[in-house]
Amino acid sequence: MFGIPNAIAMLDRVDTFKPPVCIFSIYTFADMWRYFDRGLHSILLNYIYIPIGGSRCGTFRQLIGSLLCFIFVFYWHGLEEHIFYWALFNWVGVVIETIVNQVSKTEKAKSFKLNLSGASLRRVTAVFSVPGYIALSLANLLFLSGISMGYIYFERLIITSFPIGPLVLLLLYYCMIQLILECHRICGKKYFCEKKYY
Repeated sequence: MFGIPNAIAMLDRVDTFKPPVCIFSIYTFADMWRYFDRGLHSILLNYIYIPIGGSRCGTFRQLIGSLLCFIFVFYWHGLEEHIFYWALFNWVGVVIETIVNQVSKTEKAKSFKLNLSGASLRRVTAVFSVPGYIALSLANLLFLSGISMGYIYFERLIITSFPIGPLVLLLLYYCMIQLILECHRICGKKYFCEKKYY
């Protein structure tokens, strides 16, 4: 519940979910789903993901649970073609982030991270996060604008303007991630993601 319904609920002393975070303070699919629509996230987590097994029953059950969540999201938002692709892109993004997270917990990855300075680790994090952040942005544009506009964005930003357009896009998104990471460093990620607006 956002806006006026949330204000009315607060007047009646009804606890509601926090409003969505500013999308410019998150750059991963997982955080977008965790902090944007907190009510939907709670439903997905408590009634689909955890009953399937969640992350406690292994990676395979985690991936199946997330797939079922996105099938529900597709149904919930409307059984339209652009919603299907949006949900699919989001699921693939969450899967890739899950796999990368699992790889980053290996001994080889941990020793690699230990050999980097804090600034270098942040640069590496930003570089590897750029493709996912671009995909997240394009997926959300697809959700908001539909298939035809999503195709136009993709064609003009990636295909038609190649190679300059994609390079500028990569640099822009790298700088945006660095800005987000700096805000998280100064204020803490919790400040942005758990912030109450009342």
